[in-house]
Formats: sequence, C-alpha cells, structure tokens
Amino acid sequence: MSAMNIATMNIATKELDKHYDLVIMGGGLAGLTLALQVRQRNPDLSILVLERRPQAAPEAAHKVGESTVELGMYYLSDVLSLRDYLEEVHLQKQGLRYFFTPQHELELANRVEFGAKNNLPIHSYQLDRGRLENDLVQHISALRVTTLLGASVKKVNIVDDGLHQVSFVEKGKLQSVSGRWVVDATGRGSLLKRHLGFEKSLDHNINAVWFRLRGEVDVDDWSEQTSWKEKVKPGFRRLATVHLMGQGYWVWLIPLGTGSTSVGIVADPRYHDINTYNSFEKALEWMADHEPIAAKQLALRHDDLMDFRMLKHYAHDCGRFFSHKRWGVTGDAGAFLDPLYSPGTDFIAFSNTFLTDLILRDHSQEQIDERVFLYEQTYIELFQRWLTLYQDKYTLFGNTQITVAKILWDTANYWAVPVPMFCNGVYTNQDLIQVLFATPDCIGKKFSRLNEQVQAFFLGWYELDNGDSYSLQRMFIEPLSLTYLYNLHVEMEHQYSEPVLIEKLAENLRILEEIAAALFALVFNRFKGTPIDMPIDPYTMSIAQSKQELLAAANGQGSFVARDVIAKEVGQMWFYTVADAGHKKQDSHSQTNDQPHVNSYEAESV
Repeated sequence: MSAMNIATMNIATKELDKHYDLVIMGGGLAGLTLALQVRQRNPDLSILVLERRPQAAPEAAHKVGESTVELGMYYLSDVLSLRDYLEEVHLQKQGLRYFFTPQHELELANRVEFGAKNNLPIHSYQLDRGRLENDLVQHISALRVTTLLGASVKKVNIVDDGLHQVSFVEKGKLQSVSGRWVVDATGRGSLLKRHLGFEKSLDHNINAVWFRLRGEVDVDDWSEQTSWKEKVKPGFRRLATVHLMGQGYWVWLIPLGTGSTSVGIVADPRYHDINTYNSFEKALEWMADHEPIAAKQLALRHDDLMDFRMLKHYAHDCGRFFSHKRWGVTGDAGAFLDPLYSPGTDFIAFSNTFLTDLILRDHSQEQIDERVFLYEQTYIELFQRWLTLYQDKYTLFGNTQITVAKILWDTANYWAVPVPMFCNGVYTNQDLIQVLFATPDCIGKKFSRLNEQVQAFFLGWYELDNGDSYSLQRMFIEPLSLTYLYNLHVEMEHQYSEPVLIEKLAENLRILEEIAAALFALVFNRFKGTPIDMPIDPYTMSIAQSKQELLAAANGQGSFVARDVIAKEVGQMWFYTVADAGHKKQDSHSQTNDQPHVNSYEAESV
C-alpha cells in the first residue's frame, strides 16, 4: 500500500453476494482495519464492509483520532504492514508535548515545557483520517474485500445458531445479506449496543469541541524569544501533539499531512461550561480568558476555518464486546475513554486483534466460548485500568508539579507493560494471559493495583497542595533524559521468548514500584514530615495516613527504599524549594520542624 498505487485502484462494483463470512457495519478506521487484519490472516474469507457515507471522505476529515501513540502505531505499522505507507503519506509525529503553568499566560516561552528535543527512537504518526480511510478502502478492495459506500444499515437480526441477517439501504433500495460473523464498527451510532440493549453508563463526563484550520499552526511562532526557539530544531514542536494545560482543561494542536491543523478544547464542565466555547467565536473568547496567546494567534486564521464540532460527555462504556454467537463491537461502537494520551487507536488495536483471533478460530471450527469470555474480560479490565488515568484528574491540570509527576508515571506505566505485551502477542496467548493475570499475586494484578494506588495518591496529594504557589517558569523537561524512561521506550517493541518476556515484565513492574516509592517518599516528607529515606510500600501506604501511621507502615514486610538511580531521577522532577515551604498545608497529625526536600533541579537542565 503506497501513495503511488492507491490512486489507480478501483472499488469492486460486482453484484453483492447473499452470504459473507464476515459483515462489518461501518467503514471508518476501526472497521477498515479489522477487514484488513482478517484478510491478511486468511485471504479466503469473504468480507463485506457497509459504510454509510456515499463517497470518499474529505481529506482533513472531521474525526477524532489523528494523533497516535506507540501501541496503536505498532498495530498499524507492524501488524497491518502499513509502515511504508504511513511514512510516505502521513506526518511523522514527534511525541506528546505539554505546556504547563498557565499563569505565564502572556509568554509561551516562560511556561514549563515537557517534550522531546530530538527525534524519538520509536515514533508514531499524525494521521489525516480522511486520507487514511480513503486509502484503506482502496487497499482492502484490491485485496478482494467488498466495500459498499452509501449503505445505511437499518436492522440486524442476530440468531443464536445460524446466519445473521443485515438489512441496509443503498441508492434508495432495501437490501439484505447474511453473515456468519457481524461486527459493529458504526461509531457512536452503536447499532448493536442499542439493538441488543447492552448500553452502560460511564462516570467520566468531559466535553470537547474541535475544529480544523487550513494551513500550519506552529507554536514556535508564538514567541520572539530566540533562546527558547533554539532549544528545539525548527518545526519540531509543530510535529508533536501539543497540549496547553490548565485547571480543568487542555487544548490540543495537531498537524495533518494535508497541511491543515486540528485544534480542540477538552474540559471538565465542573470548571468550564461548554456553552462558553461551543462555537468558533466562543472558543476564541474562551481561549482569550484561559490561553490568550492561542486566542491571539488563532483569531488571525478566522478565514481558514474548515469546520467545527461539539461533543458533550464523549466518554461512553459498553456492557458487551464479543459473543460466542459470532458478533462483536469495535472502535467507538463499543467504548471510548478520553483523547488525552491519544488511546483511541490503541483500543481499536485491542478489539480488532481479539475479534480477528475469534473469527479465524471459529472459521477453523474451533470452540471459542472460553476465549470469548477471556478476551471480553481482558478488554474490560484494560478499559477500566485506563479509565483511572482520567476520572476526576482534570482538576489536577492547573498544578504543574502534580501533573508533571502524573504524566511521567502514566507514560512509564504504558511503556512498561501494555505496549510490550501487545507487541509480543500476549493478549491472544491464552497460556500467557493465565500466567500474567490469573495466578495469585501475578504481574497483571499487581500492575493494576499499583496504578490504582498511584492514581488515588495524585488526588490525595492535590488536596494537600495549594497548587502552583511556588515559582515555576522557563523549565524544559525532556522525558527521555530520564534513564528509566528512555530504557522503557526503546525496549517496548522488542520481541522476546515467553520466559524472557515474563522476566522483562516483572523487571519493568519493579521499576514502576520504585518510581512510586520514590515519589511517595518525597510527598510524604513534604506534607507529612516523614524521613526522606523512609521505606515505602506503594501498594498499601496512603497519603491519607498520618505521620505516625506511615512510620509504623514503613516497618512492614513490603516496604523498601527505591534505588538511588531511580530516586535521583524522580527527584529531578521535584520542583518544590525551601522558599515555598510556607505554602504547604500542614497535616494536623504531623507538625514537624523537618525541612522539605530541596531539589537541585535547574531550569532547562533536564
């Protein structure tokens, strides 16, 4: 698949068959990649994709999901063999870049910046969704997948044992086909979810608006400070997914391969009423209050506005994902979390990989009931684990110290376990899943417990912290300068034998435990007055405990002191100083004369 031969391909116009091995309802990213994955694994299965849009999608299409991260990119580039195509047609992404300390609202160069200075060893891409989906339609059609545009699905009849019936309207004519497998990839229409009644509420009510502008938007142009510009090579900041972070919100800037730019506002309604930014003009007014530099720059581009979309309470859950009755859901038709950290393609990778394995095993007449249960429970566990990264966390985004610590933790978490597991085929390896997730005190369970503990810790830390009362400006944080994070990054796609993989995941889990222990020690020292070298059990010790309770817990069997190499690097991200000690909230249980930890971090040194 390349840009040169895509243009010459034609979608097959033959008469539709009456029966297919697989009918996919929806021809967006999730449905098209599922069709490609199944076709690559078994060229003999008959596949039909029904897509409602009557013609090619516009480039710079108005869809969420342009920004990808490592797991989803491995799926597209290595599992689906699209690496050369992505390299040729889409923009190579330069990681996730964040700007904190919104109090320095009038000068971007004075804000704390988090991002890479150089090319990342493992990179991903900024996807132009319209271009990608058009190219995928052509690609799978050339592989003898039947794709029908302008087909609006009206009804699905799921039968317990036999062929499912799918009715759709195309060119004003009602038609019907049967399929051994039916997969819903209709996006937020969630046809099967509504038809079979497995809607499920989700307590994460965040709103978003987003729009496209013709032409490039480069934050390098937002400051005249030469020293700041020269920290990163020209154009490098623009190629990242840029996040402007503030209390209860974040703003994204994403470049697209067609030359246009995607801009979004994502906000917690407890802080920001969507009615104050639910049109382009209102969005600029809202930015003038919260991100005035962005407002000033984007207002100059008014004539470049291509489209505008609003989505209230975008996160949603799903009660079922796969069935032994040979149906499933993928993409937004199932569940959707949050665009922060760009996990959408990751979850498409998970669901499509589970579905492909089930479809092919069923085609080989293998009993799949046990696997259906295992895969669905694994997917639900993955979704719930990711959810803890977002729930009630938007309140933290105005506090630079806590948010930097959280992003570093979330990044290490992601690179340490989920990505290497996916890249090594763990999620469809029944024996490995049992070892990693279903045995007493296994890696998977400990990984989940540890993350839940740390996410709760961030919220407790926030309750004790007055926020950015300390002075932070002009700091540049390059995450891969931290050895533990660099090693996790470069090793996450390595291929291992099963015994070595288990050892590697256990080693990575130990690194996470030490990061958590070092961070807990710093915060406990500052807000509880405990010794900086106190042993920590990150699975049981809580910021809600008093000084006396923490000291007692430090003697527990699971307590330890993080290695110096880890503690030092965690300490590099510690911004409190003696000068701001008076701003901390005292714990009534821990009046102390101990000095807070003093960080030797210097601006721009990391």
